[in-house]
Amino acid sequence: MGGIVKIGVFGSRGRLGSCLISEGCIPLECDILDEQGMKEALSGHPVDTLINCAAYTNVDEAETPDGQKEALKVNSRGVFYIKKVLEENFPETRFIHISSDYVFSGHNGPYTEHARPYKPINQYGWSKYGGEIHFLNPFMVGDVLVRTTGLYGGMGYDFSSLVVSWLKEEEDKLLVTEELYGNQTYAPHLAKALIHIAHMREDCPTIVNVGSREVISRYEFAKSIATHFGLDSNRLVACSNSEIPIWEAKRPTKGGLDTNLAISLGIPIYTIEEGLKELTSEI
Repeated sequence: MGGIVKIGVFGSRGRLGSCLISEGCIPLECDILDEQGMKEALSGHPVDTLINCAAYTNVDEAETPDGQKEALKVNSRGVFYIKKVLEENFPETRFIHISSDYVFSGHNGPYTEHARPYKPINQYGWSKYGGEIHFLNPFMVGDVLVRTTGLYGGMGYDFSSLVVSWLKEEEDKLLVTEELYGNQTYAPHLAKALIHIAHMREDCPTIVNVGSREVISRYEFAKSIATHFGLDSNRLVACSNSEIPIWEAKRPTKGGLDTNLAISLGIPIYTIEEGLKELTSEI
């Protein structure tokens, strides 16, 4: 770990970006598809490390022609533009990019940092995979690709918000898939881990997984949420991915990330229990 590091954030208004700003990172307001705008933002606020949180995250909308086009622009081409701007104008600035376990097929997780092959099962996954290709080719020493999954907490509506509001306000039971497995990652915890990585100078990996320590089903997570908020978990009904009526995109049936490398490097990795305790205090 080094001294004080100035950390800038693209996508500072989103769930993860806003958590980083609350930890003292610098918001860089620009469009990652606008090279000149990025140059101006970075020139006006010089930083040691740039964390890219800007992303298209609507997994189902990405299955439509317009959504697929937008996902590829932001999640794939946007990374190419960031790399280009940094290499040509700010070569000393480290780049940390956020990716997802959706770059994999989701059939044999949890995945390590060097799992192969990829074979995403939806268009969102393909767009994130494209971003990884641009990030890694060519790879700049010191840059880090961070894969994560299952973000909740922080600002905005998410799965945890859905479970709490439904069990408080609705009379019907709530269908929750027991096929979708992954790390359920509290966004403020991911922000702390990213700041830790930004300060790492030695033993810094090219790719590192950051999520909760455990990989559980969405149904198990929903029951844990209900328990923490003192709500009736009996109104949660386990189902398959195909029974969720609003899902257009395929979801992984055995996804998630192995976080043992991060733990061995001293990167803070929290349990789901620790995340839910903080969530109840937050709400």
